[in-house]
Amino acid sequence: DGIDGILGLPLFESYVVQVDYRNLKIRLFNRGAALPEYPLSTPLSISDSLMGIHLTDSAGKPGLFVLDTGCSSGILMGCHASKKFGFCRGCGAEAHVLYASGKMQAQRFRNTLWLIGDLAIEGVEAVVSTDSSKGLLADRRWAGIVGNRLLSKFRVTFDLPSRRLFLEPAE
Repeated sequence: DGIDGILGLPLFESYVVQVDYRNLKIRLFNRGAALPEYPLSTPLSISDSLMGIHLTDSAGKPGLFVLDTGCSSGILMGCHASKKFGFCRGCGAEAHVLYASGKMQAQRFRNTLWLIGDLAIEGVEAVVSTDSSKGLLADRRWAGIVGNRLLSKFRVTFDLPSRRLFLEPAE
């Protein structure tokens, strides 16, 4: 009933890793294995042992977001990022959000629109921290975290050797 560990870059660097949310499976492929065609791929940025991708909001404002398959929110953003992206201040519902370092005050926006390359992803919950002093969300290099509520819309394949993320719609 507990968590025994975290799978991360050491495993992801050794294999091509696919997370199939719909079928509740993780597949490991050897490096260089022939993979099926995917409708969307985007570059992976790797810094400080974190993987990230660029997302753009509906107003055309881009940011670099950490990929975290353990984060349950769709998008979790730092306070500094809320000034950049096209969210209406005061329009989000007040919320308390559980985060790795505890609980934080936040504003929750139920239906936001994000772009990964040319793909528009609608109906994504975005949670914006109202406290800029905690952990990764305080780091201005990262706009925030992409979590399971967004990633679960896809079969996600991490190809670290090629520095690519492949997304295949789950439906």
